[in-house]
Amino acid sequence: MHKLLRSKWMWITILVALLALVFASACTGPAGQTGPQGERGTAGPQGERGPAGATGPQGAPGERGLQGLQGPAGATGPAGAAGPEGKPAPQVEATIVIMTSDLERFPHVPVGSSVSIHGSGFAPNETIVVEIVAGISGLTRTWKEFKSNESGAFATHSLALPAAVKEGLYTVRAIGNLGSIASAPIHVAAPATPTPTPTPIKK
Repeated sequence: MHKLLRSKWMWITILVALLALVFASACTGPAGQTGPQGERGTAGPQGERGPAGATGPQGAPGERGLQGLQGPAGATGPAGAAGPEGKPAPQVEATIVIMTSDLERFPHVPVGSSVSIHGSGFAPNETIVVEIVAGISGLTRTWKEFKSNESGAFATHSLALPAAVKEGLYTVRAIGNLGSIASAPIHVAAPATPTPTPTPIKK
């Protein structure tokens, strides 16, 4: 009995559903107009960053820009090491010339006579000591002291030989206090024998 009632109600339910479906289909009208667009919803959370793409081809070089302003000068650097010492400058060789009163340059002068001495090539305003030297006897005599002028020259006239200088060949040496040095020979001869004056004969 219960099975018959359940089967009956099931067929009734199916029939009612079919009738409702037919009724709904018959009552459906044409579609209405599209309504206005709704408001934009809130943005969703940012997605994860995707993998980097492949490097593109290199672009053409751009035009050269304008030259920038000159920057401020940098600080002065430390001084460099001193260079090697240079060679000494060539020096002018000093010379002296000894002459007698008759301008003989390699003079043969009698003992006790006078000569002239001229010097050049010395330093300006240099103090010069003139010596007379004999190597054999060991004689060295300071003869005279001079001072050169602005051109490094000096001259003296009528300079008498030292009394201790006898006959022989000597070296005359001029030594400057600034390093100049020069020398020249001198031959001291025996004093000339005076020629006797003849005595006039009385008549």
